[in-house]
Amino acid sequence: MKLNIKNEFRSFTVENVDAEKRTVTFAASSEYPVERYDGKNIYREILSHDSADVDMTRMNGAPLLDTHKGDVIGVVESCAIQEKRMIVTVRFGTSARAEEIFCDVKNGIRRNVSIGYLKTSVVSSRKGADGVMEIRFRWTPYEVSMVPVPADPTVGIGREINLPEATPEPEKGKVRMIIIAI
Repeated sequence: MKLNIKNEFRSFTVENVDAEKRTVTFAASSEYPVERYDGKNIYREILSHDSADVDMTRMNGAPLLDTHKGDVIGVVESCAIQEKRMIVTVRFGTSARAEEIFCDVKNGIRRNVSIGYLKTSVVSSRKGADGVMEIRFRWTPYEVSMVPVPADPTVGIGREINLPEATPEPEKGKVRMIIIAI
């Protein structure tokens, strides 16, 4: 199956779906800087995808969830770091909920994913050109979730990175949206 949808920022292709095996292969994480708030300051969190900085011991056999706190709808069959992205192959279960979501994935409806993880240590930190601190972390991923709105828009089912070089600053007097994942 191949579905191609193009817009100004990225293209989306569903082609790594094996309906018979009920598996899908996709990028689950990247080094995309995500704005976070620690109670005092806004900073950009970067999950290092250098092989020494990612503890993958919990990923083979990790759960595939319907949102981070939702039902288990499948399992991670395999995972690897390739070109600064975590690539996973997941297998969907046969429950009614898993079947419903897998059908939407096959039809290109559900394609947003998120990763559950623990930050284990800081690799580096520096101020960005705009003065916002950028902190690069070592981390341990432990689940993949199908989500409605991801913190990292560059990963997901069928995603290819084709984003603009920089995100434009909001106009004076406009509010910047900050996503806080819980």
